[in-house]
Amino acid sequence: MRHAIVLLCCPIATALEPPAKLAVCTNINSCGRVGFGFGPQALECLEVIADTIDTTQLDVAAAPCLTRCSAGVNAKRLDAPGFYTGLNSYDAVGAVARELVGDDAAIGAVVASFAASEAGDAEAAAAAARALVDGPTRYGLAAAAWPRSRWVESFYGSELAFDGSGRATYNGGATLVGDADGLAFRGEYAEDGTAGAAKLDMAADGLSFAGTAVLDGEAWPWTGERLPEAAGEDAPARRWLASCLSARATPAAAAEAAAVAPRSPAAWEAVLATADDDATRRRALAALLFLEPPNRPGLPQAVANRRRAQSFELAKLKS
Repeated sequence: MRHAIVLLCCPIATALEPPAKLAVCTNINSCGRVGFGFGPQALECLEVIADTIDTTQLDVAAAPCLTRCSAGVNAKRLDAPGFYTGLNSYDAVGAVARELVGDDAAIGAVVASFAASEAGDAEAAAAAARALVDGPTRYGLAAAAWPRSRWVESFYGSELAFDGSGRATYNGGATLVGDADGLAFRGEYAEDGTAGAAKLDMAADGLSFAGTAVLDGEAWPWTGERLPEAAGEDAPARRWLASCLSARATPAAAAEAAAVAPRSPAAWEAVLATADDDATRRRALAALLFLEPPNRPGLPQAVANRRRAQSFELAKLKS
């Protein structure tokens, strides 16, 4: 049963000077308990509010048990006196946010989106969340640029590693030197006393390249797959919008989810689940394996197993 929100200590009449720092209990025995605790939902909602209004106004973090379990989900000010109980609904979360940063219109939009999602209305949730995000992301899943990129190249199965000056090494000392022009790289390779022209063209998503290397007057195909890297995370508001869009389970919504949050595995899982052609499946599988390679330390075993199976599927689609 959810409780009415109670604000302990002295209520704050006006917006506080930034940043207000708030810790939300997500203890798995109570506030974060699956099917019972509202802590993770409250924390996610507050993170999206903080991202939407201005992260310099509100700083939110997860906290261990704050000891007042009977009052429902608790939160505690870290930068000033303040303890809040009963964060057991999105309306209650919105009330705390307004106490901390003032009556920002975006808070209402965030609360409305989360409440619609909780009610099972994915379309309304996405519509409200879309208003919080300014168009597609300005970055891609992987930077579509050659400098400092790393690849597995097809000639030797070795790592092809570019530095920042138009030079790459591969296969124990062989070199590739040239110039990048957007997605195109034109240069010359040198290995074991042999040299020749090389032309490489990167895919628009930055995850592969295809090209040729000239040997004895004949052009041989040369391809590569980008090596996984620490890609970072999308901003909370973008991750939330992607989640709402993914829940709609349509190809168009999934594609939009991947556009606004390209670093979200959930968005690419939605693209994969709704794909109706092999090209889209290949793109989604490549993105998932880039973000979460099966051998990545700390990856949950279930996720690692799924990525491993997906790597086999991708290899089959490429054959």
